[in-house]
Amino acid sequence: MKRFRLALLVPIICLSTAVFAQIAPLPNFPQDRYSEFKADASVKYGTLPNGVRYAIQKWPTPKNEVSIRMRIGAGALNEAENQRGLMHFLEHMAFNGSTNVPENEFDRILTREGLAFGADTNAYTSFDEVVYQLDMPKSEKLDLGLMLMRETASNLTLSPEAIERERGVIQGEERARENPNYRVFRNYLSEVYSGLRMSQRLPIGLMDVVRTAPRERFLEIYHATYTPSRTFIAVVGDIEVEEAERILTARFADWAAVDAPAQDPELGVATPQAGEIHLQLEPQLPTQITFSVPRPFVNYPDNSATRRKFLLRDIANSIVNERLERIARRDGSPMTGASMGDSTMAKSAAAATLEVNAKTIDTWKQSLEIADLELRRALAFGFTAEEFSAAVARTRENYVRVLVEAFDGDSVYTSD
Repeated sequence: MKRFRLALLVPIICLSTAVFAQIAPLPNFPQDRYSEFKADASVKYGTLPNGVRYAIQKWPTPKNEVSIRMRIGAGALNEAENQRGLMHFLEHMAFNGSTNVPENEFDRILTREGLAFGADTNAYTSFDEVVYQLDMPKSEKLDLGLMLMRETASNLTLSPEAIERERGVIQGEERARENPNYRVFRNYLSEVYSGLRMSQRLPIGLMDVVRTAPRERFLEIYHATYTPSRTFIAVVGDIEVEEAERILTARFADWAAVDAPAQDPELGVATPQAGEIHLQLEPQLPTQITFSVPRPFVNYPDNSATRRKFLLRDIANSIVNERLERIARRDGSPMTGASMGDSTMAKSAAAATLEVNAKTIDTWKQSLEIADLELRRALAFGFTAEEFSAAVARTRENYVRVLVEAFDGDSVYTSD
């Protein structure tokens, strides 16, 4: 029987290698810096003299609609200790008054234009970015949408009264997410990635900071991170590209560039210890065992060799996962499922993981032994030709589905 062995299948063992991370300099556009592939010719890329970057694409569906996205290239990782949570707080303040849109007027504008929070306008804060989303039901309102984005980017008033009102909203948000799954994620982050800045920079922040930070501290981080050179704007919809570019330029070109922009912080060093074990008791959750192998984040060039490398790794992982799922479906199996994969965390580190879900607390050891055996078997003997062909077919089907969704999707899908 012919077998394929892929060396890219990562063994899940504990390492004592240091994991280093540092934020890379902001590129003009990724395809200009480290890609051998040409960008989509239907997308107009540009950079204003002040550093604001943009991408504009005409997209016919939905008819007469346009989607706008604004990304600020800074997030929780950019917060000092006494600022933890303020990047997320600023996201909330975007809808609480600016120079040209007084407090409460933002809501009235949305209502007048037939927009609603969540459905048509939203935002999120992560480790390394804040993204604002606005979907205009009338493409001729593009100028209005870009005006609101510009107000958010540079003109927030951050009034003491609005800050005080929003403190309670964010504290309520923190209480709402305090559940078993969130606790597991928080502890996983602090244990597996201990030493990295992101392990202590969840976007929700510290409630002591949220409760007590003075207005001056909000202004400090706002002006340090919301700058032209960190701003990227995407416009996709039933619009003319040249006209959209003219409107965007008119709205953002007079935003003054920062002479001495704030430096990004060091992201830290993680040193996982061989054999280190962490136990967390959460009676409401099923029994799960997770192995993680952190390693340095590498910003690989986007070329054929890199894509082939990760494609083979993903195919190898999918074959092992298919084997594990077959075992989990058997009568009398001690586990409900298992899977292995690979991921990156905020360009700080990467990790290979193996997760095993036991049926009960009493079957965790047997479940783990099965998963370990399957992994070792794959490493020692590789895969059959039939397994490899089936995995390639599944991968091809997924690629085709994504392409169909991309071409058949609307401007919201494309802008995201």
